[in-house]
Amino acid sequence: MKFTQSIARSGCVMALLLSALFTSVCRADCEHTTYAYEDRVVVMSCNKAGAPELRIILLDDATPLKVLGQAAVPSARGFDAAGHYKNFLLLVRYDKFEVYDLTDLIHPALAASFVLKKREGFSGYEQIEQTAPNKVLVLTSLSAVEVTTDGDPSKWSIAEISPSKELQKKMFGRTSEWRFTDQNEKLVVLRETPKFRYELIWREKSSTGEILHRHYLRKVEVTTQRAASEMLLGEHLETID
Repeated sequence: MKFTQSIARSGCVMALLLSALFTSVCRADCEHTTYAYEDRVVVMSCNKAGAPELRIILLDDATPLKVLGQAAVPSARGFDAAGHYKNFLLLVRYDKFEVYDLTDLIHPALAASFVLKKREGFSGYEQIEQTAPNKVLVLTSLSAVEVTTDGDPSKWSIAEISPSKELQKKMFGRTSEWRFTDQNEKLVVLRETPKFRYELIWREKSSTGEILHRHYLRKVEVTTQRAASEMLLGEHLETID
């Protein structure tokens, strides 16, 4: 039987040396999830104290990879779907639709949070899609809703949508965003400039009864194909009973 535990990067060095510390140090309930668009990468994980946070990494040719800004989040649950609208990051975390303001990348902030009421659910890939200049479609395992994005996020409205064969068919389609966290996608190119290529990669280290999956963000020189900068985003420990 296989199961996966998520390990935040912060505070995990000792846990890798002493397996008995996995639960107390790395918090198996704190996952890392990743989303990327334009020139930024968004990671939800835990800080050194084990508290969940949202991290923003800018893909900038002039500087090494680093966390530019971070914001505390309400719980350790990773996001199930992500999208963006103008300067806002949109996340679904089970029954919550959260909107983060990324106008200031150094100080991202939660701008609004809405509860998704459980109705007739769907199966498939949860997703967020902008369908009009001021409309966003949110499909989850709980329900389907249309978000009207007029004005400040606190004033956005949510309308439930009745389940249909068309919506179910849409959820069967795997969106491109799923590549960012899929361990089967060993290399995903996020952005390429004349000088650098930015990519996500997975590396595995096997030992008796377990496999450690490590997720990296890399900045690679186009001419030499060498990594100019690298950052560990998160880890998953897969154990086999």
